[in-house]
Parts: sequence; structure tokens; C-alpha cells
Amino acid sequence: MNRIFTRLGFTAAALVAGSGIIAHAQTATTGALSGTVSDKNGAPLAGATVRLSSSQTSRTIITGSDGAFRLGLLNPGAWTVEVTKGGFQKITQTVSVLVNQTQPVTFKMASEAATVVEVLGTTTTVDSTTTQTGLTTTMENLSAIPKGRDISSVVLLAPGAVGGGMAGHDDPSIGGGSAAENSYVVDGLSTTNTNRGFQGATLVTDFIDQVEVQTGGFKPEFSALGGVINAITKSGSNEFKGSAWLTWDPIGIGAKPKHNEFYSQAPAPSRYDVGAEVGGPIIKDKLFYFAGIDYTYTENSGSNNLPNRSGLANGTQKIDDYQVIAKVNWYLTPDQQFTFSANLNDHKDNQPIAYPATLGNASLGSLIKGTTQNLVINYDWTISPSLFLSAKLGTTQYKTDTTPADTTNIAVTDYRWEDDGPGALGGDPNAGSGLGYRRGGAGYYVAQDKTNTTQARLDLSYFLGTHNMKFGVSQLTSKYTEIAATSGGERVTINAVGTSSSQIIRQFLHTNATVKEIITSFYAQDTWDVGAGVKLMYGFRFEMQDQRDLNDKSFLKFDNFKDYVQPRLGFTWDVNQDGKTKVSGNYAKYFEQIPQRMAIRVYANETYLRYNYRFSNSTYTNATGAYTFGATPNTITDYATPFSFDPIAVGVKLPERNEYILGIDHTLPSGWTVGVHGKYRELKNPMEDMVFTDNFGNPYDEGPAISYTSTGAPRYGAGAAVIGNPGAYQQWRPNPASMTLVLLGRGPAGTNFLGNPYTQNNYGIDYLNYYNPATGLFTVQNTNFPKAGNKFSSVDFTLDKKTDRDVFGFSYTWSRLEGNYEGVVSSSNGQADGNITASFDYFPYAGYGPLPLDRTHVVKLYASHRFDFFSGDLNLGVNWTYQSGTPNSAWDDGSVSNGYAPGWDTAHLGYLDYDNNTTLSGNPIAVNTQADYDNPLNWGSGGIGGQWIGPTGKDHIHSFLDIGFYGNATAVNGTQGTAGRSPALNNVDVHLDWSKKLGGKMKLTPSVDIFNLFNTRYATAQLQQATTQGGSPEARFGAATAWQQGRRYRFGVKLQF
Repeated sequence: MNRIFTRLGFTAAALVAGSGIIAHAQTATTGALSGTVSDKNGAPLAGATVRLSSSQTSRTIITGSDGAFRLGLLNPGAWTVEVTKGGFQKITQTVSVLVNQTQPVTFKMASEAATVVEVLGTTTTVDSTTTQTGLTTTMENLSAIPKGRDISSVVLLAPGAVGGGMAGHDDPSIGGGSAAENSYVVDGLSTTNTNRGFQGATLVTDFIDQVEVQTGGFKPEFSALGGVINAITKSGSNEFKGSAWLTWDPIGIGAKPKHNEFYSQAPAPSRYDVGAEVGGPIIKDKLFYFAGIDYTYTENSGSNNLPNRSGLANGTQKIDDYQVIAKVNWYLTPDQQFTFSANLNDHKDNQPIAYPATLGNASLGSLIKGTTQNLVINYDWTISPSLFLSAKLGTTQYKTDTTPADTTNIAVTDYRWEDDGPGALGGDPNAGSGLGYRRGGAGYYVAQDKTNTTQARLDLSYFLGTHNMKFGVSQLTSKYTEIAATSGGERVTINAVGTSSSQIIRQFLHTNATVKEIITSFYAQDTWDVGAGVKLMYGFRFEMQDQRDLNDKSFLKFDNFKDYVQPRLGFTWDVNQDGKTKVSGNYAKYFEQIPQRMAIRVYANETYLRYNYRFSNSTYTNATGAYTFGATPNTITDYATPFSFDPIAVGVKLPERNEYILGIDHTLPSGWTVGVHGKYRELKNPMEDMVFTDNFGNPYDEGPAISYTSTGAPRYGAGAAVIGNPGAYQQWRPNPASMTLVLLGRGPAGTNFLGNPYTQNNYGIDYLNYYNPATGLFTVQNTNFPKAGNKFSSVDFTLDKKTDRDVFGFSYTWSRLEGNYEGVVSSSNGQADGNITASFDYFPYAGYGPLPLDRTHVVKLYASHRFDFFSGDLNLGVNWTYQSGTPNSAWDDGSVSNGYAPGWDTAHLGYLDYDNNTTLSGNPIAVNTQADYDNPLNWGSGGIGGQWIGPTGKDHIHSFLDIGFYGNATAVNGTQGTAGRSPALNNVDVHLDWSKKLGGKMKLTPSVDIFNLFNTRYATAQLQQATTQGGSPEARFGAATAWQQGRRYRFGVKLQF
């Protein structure tokens, strides 16, 4: 809960309590103050002067006939409130204004004739103007709490926020949402990286003033499937001040890395950062500046530094980060303010990698350069005591360039070691079976990603009697460019010796496109003070989303108000009308803001070609890795075509999350605030790419051809992927290049390419049962896919208190997250291309059960206390977290496929009956000859590269029971979370600092943080792949793959002036 007041000396009676007045003149960058002034008996005092003063400016207002006042669009921070009226004693009080919050206050004034002055202590109140849940705090309050150096660790202090589980990303999971379902705002600017949905801006905590973590009950200004993280940076003031700091995480004095017989943990990184900040006036009371710079250097030594055969070893990863921030506040008048804010980041990540350890001589490292630029201008105007206007205009840019370490030697992977074993073909005795032998390094991606957004926003608040009406409009336009290719032009794979036409494969990858997204939003809300302590909040938000392809043509557009309005309905009840007890409830609906990775992957010009050769017309020298190719490949495979411009299902809906919250907050006389909040969230209509097949994996719509023989004859498509909402009934218009359409009538009159009647497609499915030539639509009544979604239930218990020496925050959360869809991104397999993950690509799908981000119990406690010690301040802080383990699943079991045992179907149980016979026509044969390879019967949805074996005639054997070949997305018996849970995590961090004044305004503060004080080393992840790629039981199943980082230390020193 938020702490509103800091006690100063009183010269009169002052009571800080709840207020019936409504004031919502706050924004994502400002706060508000509302209250009443009365005499000691509670009679309202009209005409009292209320003057607010901050370190920048002052505002004055006169109370109305009801003694009420409101002041909006206040910069967050400390404001001194001075209340005066003739015949009464002056009241002076300091109020802490928090971002996006309204602070309610009530002042009771004693007459000047009073001979006794009663001084009342600080009284904490609950904010009855909002149903929002979460955490709002100043960084000053958290200065002695052990935490990371950026905002991510602060977010995890909020009840209901846990780690998002995506490697390489610190984004949290909030309220059951995946790591890419949050909204990030810095100084009023949306900093969510629209290409994948992750956090876009990185700022060290020294630059941040306040952080607001919204976990539910969002005001209509905001929307997200997960949570909203809103931060504001520091500002200058009339006082010149600044600081400089150094922090250092040394290597070698912490705990040693963990390992088992399969996996080893990388040592803790060594890092340091050095920075400075300064702020002050340019023109007193008018114009202020704040500026800061920080440099962070990080080294990761890696977990395996064994040299490979060329002497190259995994080197030390070196990361350089520069951050620069600037902010200017300009008051045209006390009621009008311009704020300009800029933050810039330059990132360089140099990662030398030798692969695979002692095998081969490949250099697979890379150099990644990234830049971030966020600029925003805010204009806030108090037009009158009843009318407030706020406008924002900004831009963001995120750019990443990736270059392979080796740009000369073509990357070659020789998989003959997998089939023939070490030492075969006169090979290298150091090569290990199943690992392959890698040479070179060129051929891996050279890539540039760039995302640019332009943003505009206008908010208007108007007060009329007991109503506070708020309206707003905003627009965000994002352009996402990807330029990617294989360095050196190609990469090469050498497969097993035999007669396959793909013994040597050349791969070419290329993308060069820009896609566009336009999100236009409107909102309106009224807060009505009904009386008797009851307030009703009712309103809506409406977002129009327009996703455009590389030709600037809309391929997904959601603009129907009836379908995509987001209702916001809530209430608060100040039970005793004293600001002590608040009962609140809320219903809201939120829609997904679609990341642009789907657009760049599916509706741009991504190219992925494979040229397949035989040794008979090509050469490869084992000793040197030299190779030559024949003039004409045996086959050409185009994997990009079927995934380009996927059909859109008729009536596709935007994913939505419905939310219900009911809670109570109460402030005790001792200053403790206790709260209990229950929450239920349900995700409906997830959007994914899907291939619709019959029970045996035969696609109804073949999709475009993906392969061609040396004579140019097309092979069947692997099945058209359709963008839609998983469910039984589906309807779509096929891609004009679909093989089903192309091959129709290609054979003799009345037959198709296979010689079947023309009503059958090339997988033997009766064509006209599903496709209507008159409408051009496919219709399937039962796709085998259930409706997708998830359900999140939680109860949060919170206990908080703050004094001038103490900060205490405690929360316990019980929660349950279950369903058959984790979210926009998948922590279970690391897939980060939103809405085109493998969750529903083929039947069988992922399955239902407790989801990977489910944590039943989470306990958090953070606290600090300031002691007087040797003429200075000694601050001690602690941060403790306990979390239940996450569910484990058995992936790639195969038993979901018609109930057969896992792995290869050597007994030929899972045959596909093309001619409707109940028995196989002929004996099974393996697909290992050119005739077999060229025979269309041997190609199917999972059949590329001979994965099918087939008998003579028209029957097929499905040799591997994971039809879609997505083992990491297929769970045992269609149920997730059945293989136990990972261990519970228990972590305690401590902080100690001592501040000593050096004279004047200078203060020196050395500090030490110890992370994981008790060195608990539980596994944070376990291998969940139940079978190998060959279908055998996986010996490593259940083995720990990652652990808690061991005890480590951070030393720091800060000089304030």
C-alpha cells in the first residue's frame, strides 16, 4: 500500500484522513491531490487557501462552499501543503504525491483563540478512487532493499509478479500472462518493443524516481493481457544536487557453479558499473534540468572452455552498456508545464563460441550491437479547477545488428558421425556419435532488426458535481524492419551416406522487409461519488488494430466497436467514510496487442531454400571439409512459401482476457495496512497458426508446394498453416498457390496428379466434402483442436508499513494457472514469435493441465531499517522470496497419437488408409531410394526427407507417432503438468550501507549486498523431453538443466552532493 504522508511539526490541529471528493486529474506521469478543509467539529470551511509547494513550483487553490479542493497534474514527489484561513491556525503538512494516484487528505483547523494545540500523528489512508491492484513505490523507499540494478527486480516485489521464464529476457509473468503480455511505460511513453512484446527500455535504478506495477484493475488509459509497468525518471529542482556511484560484482569469491553428469552451470558473471547524475535549476521556479550517464561492463566466462580441434575455445562473453538520460521541466505558468525526456542506450555483446567443444573447428560466436532511443514531450495544463488537459508526443527506436565472428569459412555440419559412429569413414576419433562435426562459422545469420514507433496521446479530465469524467485518445504507429541473410551466402549440411537425394544440403536464408502496425485507442470513464462512501467507476476502452504486410496492405484488422470494446466497471466503498477501510470490486476486459514477429515471418518476404544433392554429382572431402556441387540439385525445397501469406480464418477474433477482482484494504491505528484481494482471469480466443488435418495427419488444404524435383515437378505441400483461433469449426480461403488447387485436374481427364478422382486432394481426402469452389472456402466441422485458453485464479494477502526509519512489505499469493495455452510466447520451449508458436501447429496439440508458469505459493518479504551509528546512518535491508516449483511435463511421449506407444512405429500400427481398405496393400518398404523419394505416396505432412515409410499401393505407415514432429509441444496423453514439479525456490538477499556526511551537502555511502545469503542451490529447470529424436526413452529426462545462482556479492560506493 502507498504511504502518503511524512510527518513534520504541527502548529495546529491537522487530521489526515479519507475524503469524499473525487479527483482523477492524474496521468501516467503525474499525480493528484484532493481533500476537504473543515473546522474541528467537521463543518466545511469555504474560502480557505490551500497552497502546495514542491522543489520546483507552487500551486494555490481556494476551497469551495463544501470546503473541498482538488489539484491535478502534479509532478510526483514531496509537496508541502499549507492551509490558511482568517481566524484559524495555519496547518502545514508534507504529502508524497505518487504517479498515477490520487492522494486523499482532510484537514481540520483549530481556531486562533484555542489555548491548547492538539498535535495528531500521521494517519495513513487507503485510496478510494481506484480499484487498481499492485505496487506503487518511490526508489528512495527501496534504497536499502537488496535488488538488481534495473527496474526488473523492482517489478518482482509486486504481489502476483513472478519470473516469466524466457531465457535472455527479464520480463515477468503478471496475473497469469506470459512474459510478452505486459505493457511498459517510461515518462508517459510506451517502451514495449512491438516486434516481440518484451521490455524495450533499460534504465539503472539510479535514474528512476517512482515505479508503478499494475497487476489488475487497470484504469481505461491502460490495457495489457499481463501487467502494466509504469516508471518516471528523476527531475531537476531549485536545488542543485547530484551523485556519483560505483558498484562491483567480483568473480571468484562467490559460490562455485553447480553441475550434474549432463549439464553444468555457468559461473556467476563479473560486472561493474560506474555512473553519475546531476540536476538543478536553469531558471529558478521556471526551468529545470536533470542528466545522467552510466557505463556497465559484464563478463560471462561460460560453462565450457575446452578447446576444439583448431585450438579455439569458448571465450569470455563481454558486454558493454552505456546509458544516457536527460530531462527538462519548463513551467510556462504554475498551471502549465512542458516536460522533455530522453533516454539513450548503446549495447555491445561480444560472444566467442567454439562448437562443439572438442568436436570440429567451428567458430560460432557473434557480435551483437544494439541501440535504444526514446524521446517524449509532455504538456500538462490545468485549464481551471475543474478542467485538466494532458498531451504527449514521442518516438522510440530499437535497433540490433548481429554479425558472426567468422565471416569467411562457410559453416559445414557433418552428420555422418551420427549414423556411422566415431571414426567411421576414416573420420576423426574425437567426433562423438549423434553430435556431428562442425567446421567454419560463416553461414549463420547476419541480421539487423529495427523498430520505430511514433506515439501521440491526449487526455482530458472534467469535474461536474459528484462526477469526474475522463476522456482520451491515442495512436501508436510501429514500423518493424528485418534485414537478415546467411553470411557467406549459404551453409552446408552433410547427411548420412546412402542413396538419399539430400546427402549434401545447401541452405539459403534471407529476409529484407518492413511491416507496419497501427493501434488507435479511445477511452471514456466516469467516477461517480454516490454518497455514503460509495464510488462507482464505469467506462470503456476501444482499441483498433491494423496489422500490415511488407506491401503496406492490411492482413489483420480489428476495428469493430461491438466486438472489441473493453468495458471497465468497478466500485469502492469507504465503509466508515474515514479512509480506513475500503471494499472494492472490478470487472474488465483486455485485448492482446499483437507483436509484429508474425507479420515479418509470415507476411513479408522471408526466404528459406534448400538445394539437395547426392554424392554422385557432388564431392565432400572429409579431411579438409572442401566440397563441390553438381550443376543441378536433385530437389529444391522452399520452406518459406507455405509459411508466407498464410490464410486467415474467417471470423478470426482478437485474443481477450476477462478479469474479476474483489478485495478489501484496511489501515490499522498503528499505521499497518492489510489487504486481501481475490482475482480471476480467463484468456479466450488465443490466435495461432494451425494446420488442419484428419486423425492421421493428412492436411485438408495442402498449401503451396514446398519442393521440386530436378525436372521442376512440384511435390505436395506440408499442409497450409491458417491463422485463427483454435477450435473445432474452422473456415478459410486457401492461398491461391495451394497444391490442392494447382494439382486439381492435372492428371488424365477427371483425375488429379495421383490418378484419383478429381474430388480427392493428393492426400486422398474427399476434396468437395471440405472445399466449395463456388465460395472458394474450406470448411471443416471438426479440426481435432479444442478451444484454446487458460484460467488464472489467485488470492493475495498483503501487509505494509512505512515510517521515516522503516519500510516493510509482505505478500502471500496463492494462485492456479491451467489450460492448454501458455500465452503469446512459450517458456516451455523458448518460442518467442508471438501467435505463431508450435502450440497448435499440428494435431496432437500441447494438451491441457497446469501450465509452465503456475506457482501455487509465493511469499515475498522486503524490509529495511535505519539505525544511528557512529555519527551516520546505518541501513539494513532484506529481501526474501519463497516460490513453489513449476509443473513438469513429459514432452514428445507419442502416446497422444492414437494411443500407440512412443517413438517409431516399427509394428506398423499407425498406418494411414488412403483407399479405405482395412488392411495394408503390400509389405511396408522404407523410403530410401530415389524411386521412393520421388513417389508422391511417400510425402506427407510429416514426410519431408523420408520420415514416412510406405507399403506398395495407397496405404502409408506413419513411422513416428508425433505427427507434427513438434516433440517439445506434444505432451503425454494430451495433458500437461503430469511429471511432478521442479523444486521450490527459497532465496534471501541482504543489504548493508552506512552514510556519513563529509561536510556541506556531501555524503559518502559505502554498501555491500549479499545475494542468496544461505547459498540455496535448487534446480530452476529440468529436462522435460521424454524421448529422443529417434523415439527412445530420454536418459536425461528430469535432470536439472539450470540452478539458482549461488551466493554472490556486490560492493558499492556512492557520493552525494
